[in-house]
Amino acid sequence: TVADPARRLTDGTNFLNYGLFTDAGRLDEWGNTVATGVAYTGTGSAGTLNVSGSFPAAQNVPAGDYADTVLATIEL
Repeated sequence: TVADPARRLTDGTNFLNYGLFTDAGRLDEWGNTVATGVAYTGTGSAGTLNVSGSFPAAQNVPAGDYADTVLATIEL
């Protein structure tokens, strides 16, 4: 899988690249554009959209607590 270079977890010093995907097989990347968005039709009730993540191999970073914030925009 390919990670969006803009997506990376950090422990404050080190970075770990990752990708977000709209399918469990991690083929359809969830990106930062309309073309990579997720279509969803609301019903008026609570709904769920699943997102899968993947980390590319060969990232040499120390073990630790890594975090990132993902902002999802819902358009009505």
